[in-house]
Amino acid sequence: MIVNLAITDKEEYRQYEKGFFPILKRYGGSFITYDDNPIALEGSAPRAGRMIIFSFPSEQLANDW
Repeated sequence: MIVNLAITDKEEYRQYEKGFFPILKRYGGSFITYDDNPIALEGSAPRAGRMIIFSFPSEQLANDW
């Protein structure tokens, strides 16, 4: 799963992150990586913000999450 976020308040986002990972794990999800300055090698550039990649054991668990 790829997520693209616009972080407007870094302190508030840090608080969000603290509670986020236990919920991700509940659905079997894993954090892979993030990039605050993604570059498109082909096609349209992603919108500005943080790009995050997660992995789930199945599409159903990703959708349930």
